[in-house]
Order: sequence, then C-alpha cells, then structure tokens
Amino acid sequence: MIKNFLLALLLISFFHLERTSAQTTSSTASIFFETDQSDLSNEAQKTLDALAPTLLQAPDYQVNIEAFTDDRGTEQHNLKLAADRAASVKNYLATKGLIADKTAVQNWGERKAAGPTELGRQKSRRVDVAVNAFFFNDLDALRDRLSANTQQVLRIQSGQEQTITAAKGTLVIVPANAFVFEDGTAPTGEVDLMVQEAYDPSDFVLHNLTTMSDGRILQTGGMVSITAMSGGRELQLADGASLTVSIPNGGNFDPSMELFYAQEVEKGLVDWKPAEQKFRKTLRPTRMELTIDPALSKRIAAMKVPEYPKPSLPVFKGQMPPEPKMPAAPYKPRAPKKLEWVYVQRMFGGGSGEIARMSRKELKKAKKYYNAQIERYERDSVKFIQLDERYRRNVQGFENAKIRYAADHRTWENELQTRLEAITHYQREIRVHFYSKSLPIVLKAKAKTIQKYETYSNLYWAVDDAAAQQTQLMMLGSGFSQDTKKGVIELGNLYESIIGTKVMDTYGGFRKIRSKANNALPMDTTSRIIRQML
Repeated sequence: MIKNFLLALLLISFFHLERTSAQTTSSTASIFFETDQSDLSNEAQKTLDALAPTLLQAPDYQVNIEAFTDDRGTEQHNLKLAADRAASVKNYLATKGLIADKTAVQNWGERKAAGPTELGRQKSRRVDVAVNAFFFNDLDALRDRLSANTQQVLRIQSGQEQTITAAKGTLVIVPANAFVFEDGTAPTGEVDLMVQEAYDPSDFVLHNLTTMSDGRILQTGGMVSITAMSGGRELQLADGASLTVSIPNGGNFDPSMELFYAQEVEKGLVDWKPAEQKFRKTLRPTRMELTIDPALSKRIAAMKVPEYPKPSLPVFKGQMPPEPKMPAAPYKPRAPKKLEWVYVQRMFGGGSGEIARMSRKELKKAKKYYNAQIERYERDSVKFIQLDERYRRNVQGFENAKIRYAADHRTWENELQTRLEAITHYQREIRVHFYSKSLPIVLKAKAKTIQKYETYSNLYWAVDDAAAQQTQLMMLGSGFSQDTKKGVIELGNLYESIIGTKVMDTYGGFRKIRSKANNALPMDTTSRIIRQML
C-alpha cells in the first residue's frame, strides 16, 4: 500500500520498450609509438585524419581510446606514459573537430603487454582507437540513442529494508525480502534496481511516452519505471510485498488523480490501465521531534567506564649490527731499474759519464729503499692473514646478529599488534557502555513522541473517515439513491449523533464537502428542499 506521505499521483510502469536500433558504423585503428615516447608520428596523424571525416558526417558518434606500453620501466611510469599517449591521440582528434566529451579513455599501462621479446614490445607500444558512428533512419532510433543512458542502477541488499533516492527525487522504500524469481525462490546478496524517471514533457518525448487510457488522454504527474534484477535474472514482487514510492511534484497536486499501470498493446505503444487506487492530499501529522534530557550528559559522565588497558605502546630498542669491513692487502713494491739500462739510455740519449756515475748513487739509494719496503711488505702480509681470519669471524657474527635482530623485531611487532587490539577493544567497550546506558533514556523519550503522533494521526483519520461517510450519505440523499427518503433520514441521524453543530463549525473541510454535494444535486432542486434535507 502506498503510504500517506506520497504527495502527488504518478503513472508507474515499465515504459522502456524495444524499438528499432540505429545503424552503427564501426572502425578501429592502432597508433604505434617509439620507446618511451608519446608524440604522434606523421604516419599516426595520417591514420587519425582518416577516422575523423566519417565521425563528423554522422549525427552522433562515440570514440573509445585504449593506451598500452611495453614491460620496460616501472608500473607507475608506464601508466603515466599510457595516459600521455592517450592524451596525444585525444587532443589531436579534438583539433579535427571531434567533441572531447564523446571520447572515452582507458589506460592499461603494461598490464596487457604482448611479451618480453622485441617484437612483442613493439606491438605493445600502441594506442587502439575504436570509433562508432550512429546513423538514424527514423525518430524512434534517434530517441533510443538519446535515452540510452537515462537508466539508473541502484544496488540494495535483498535481506534488508532500504530506502533509495533516484536522480530526480523519486524515493523508493524497499522492504526486506521484497523480491523473488519467477519460480518463487528468493535471491541472495545484492539486487540491482533499474530506475527510469519521466516528470517533464521533454522526458515524455525522449521515451516516446503517451497518456492514453482506453482512448482517453490522461493528465499525468509523472511516470516511473522500476525493474529488479539479480544475477542477470529478472525479479518480481513477492506475495504480500509492496514498494512505497514517493515522487517530487513541486507542490502541484490534483486530488482526482489515481494510479495507473502500463499494458503494452503493440510494439512501442502502451495503454494505461487504472489500478483502482485513489490518492488524496492529506494534512500531514506533526513531525516527530526527539528531545533528550539536558542532564543526560552529566549522568553519563558519572558512570563507571571500563579501565584503559596498560602498559603503554612497546618501544623497539634494537639496532642493526654494523657490517665488518674487509682488510686491504699490502702493496708489493717494484724493484728499481738496472744501472746498465740507465747507462745505455744516457749514452744513446747524449748523456755524459758524470750523469752515469750519479745514476749509480741513485741506484744504491733506490736499492736500500726497496729492501726496506720488502721488509714492511712481509710484516704487513703476516698481519693481513690475521686480519682476514678476524674478518671471517666477524662476518659470521654479523649474520647471527641479523637473525637475532629479525627475531626481536618480530616479537616487538607481535607485542605492538596485541597492544593495538587491546586499545581497539577498549574503545569498543566504551561505545557499548555509553550506548547501553543512554539507549533506555532515548527510547523512552522517543516512545512518548511516537505515542503523541499516533494519537493525533488516529484522531485525524477518524474525523476524516466520518466526514467521508456522511458525504456519501448526503450524495445518496441528494438524488443519487433510489430511496431518497431513507437516505435523508440516515443523513439527519448522522448529523445529530456523530457530527454535531460544534464539529460542523470547527471542521473546515466539511464546508467544502457540503459545497461539492450541493453542486452535485439535480438542477431542479430548490433551496427549500436542501434545507429540509439538512
């Protein structure tokens, strides 16, 4: 049952009907790039130049761009490179007059690389361009194209009561387990609601909607299509289940409107059938307001709360041991050149004997220095052997220290995780503690407000139903009943026993009802007859 907060009447049905599809001309092209480059080559520009004229001649078109890279470089770099390549293609097509909003871009990076070979990498350095040009043979094909993206998909959980709001303000309350398959089994998990809204004349034209009902033209406050799907299968309402739908009407409401459902009579045309469900704009009950005791916060502050877990967060004090340095081997000195060779050099080079004699002195000095270097080298060699043995022992100790460090770090991580879980548990206990303490107080205040609301609502509808009943009797007693005298007697008794003079004076809606009843009397009814009936 549609509840009383539905503010306007609508026509609701499945108004998306199959019609002739538009003719589509599709073509694809691949644009290749150099390694780590995003600039278009002359050959690539010629390929794109060949695609543009066909699209510009079409009434509508769509361009899909997919960019790829090879497996060289990091993943982030390749994603950026793919985006740059796609942007180069998109911007170049824009210079040819194509609208950027009709171009969709997908960057794959290296995720679909052809392979690590040079040929595979060359094939991966590309951008694929797929274009679709749409040509329309009739108005229906154009309308289908324009309305292709008006359907909204809203996802809900089948086992929960949920409220969804569509783009134009349609509000749908779906109870739990409201849908079943055609065989009666219930879906599990998510349910997709496909919603299409039509409230404006432009929407009616776009969806090729009419308001014909048995040859009559209806005045509509809007049309809504709601289709439920799960796992690709269409659903239907379960026995006893119903949806509550509220539509935005902008304050325009005609109390004579009622609900209609669409029945397809031929392809593309529907006939609206009445659902025998009338609507009336009612006086809204007062909005419920929840007032919380101002002293509640003080009482909550005085409550005993769970104890905060101790100790504090653990601190890891371990340090990675320094890696030992390998000692350097001693440098072995070279022996000085022989005197004969120096003498021959001096002789053939034009030197004198004095220079040769000076070279002998230098040779003696060099030999003495060389012998000292040899002694130092031998000492360093013995020391190097000792340092090398110590280095190997230090390396083994370093590996053992790393193992101990890793074990200590894992222990610290486990302690930290345990500590964080304790804090999370403490915070959860705090929330549950305050919630359990404050919930009875809040529910008590809410129950009082709901009781006032229900009392007012019941009183309002009781008076309203009484007025409707006496109006029906008045109509019967005004000439629409075969036993006019009996209807007048019943009407008089109703006035005296139920309505009374006080209610007639204070219930403003009654005067409007009486005016409508008077207008519905036969033309020859005199005021004297009316006074006699009243």
